[in-house]
Amino acid sequence: MTHRNSNYGMELSNNNNKIYHINTTEKEVPIDAQNPLIIISILKGSYIFTADLIRYFNDVGLPHVVDFVRLSSYNSGTTSTGEIKWYANMKFENLKNKHVLIVEDVCDSGRTLSYFYNYVLEKYKPKSLKVCVLANKIKSARKIAFEADFSVLPTVPNRYIIGYGFEVNDRYRDVRHILTLGEGEAGRYPAKL
Repeated sequence: MTHRNSNYGMELSNNNNKIYHINTTEKEVPIDAQNPLIIISILKGSYIFTADLIRYFNDVGLPHVVDFVRLSSYNSGTTSTGEIKWYANMKFENLKNKHVLIVEDVCDSGRTLSYFYNYVLEKYKPKSLKVCVLANKIKSARKIAFEADFSVLPTVPNRYIIGYGFEVNDRYRDVRHILTLGEGEAGRYPAKL
């Protein structure tokens, strides 16, 4: 669903707290009660999506555990610095021979996901490693060729998006829908809280 929202910009998805089109994930992620799926959620933007996703996995009986890491390539505003910074590390140490799913809010430039994917792959050597994103920006936005294995919104425009966990300077995360940021909106809140 796409329509204009006068407060923010173009609405990309009316989530109503549901995960759409994610049922392909459960079919392609191994189900093993003895070796539960390790979900690593990249904070802060993916926390709402991760919460809905793990509730969905509970509903379909997919054993899993969740860990978090906080990475960002943004200082403030809507432009990436291109440098990935770690703010909080994950707690899980033994991922060898485990099935791992990285959950992220968006794949836009590809830098953060490519960096973290390769980090997990090289350092922890999991049995399988997949990436699930809520929103996948159009390929012309990529700085690094990287594609997620699963995405709820497979193609979104190369504009800054807000709502459902997405933010600008720590604002708009609580908006229920996913919207593109309207012209001039980022300037209303010029600094992070």
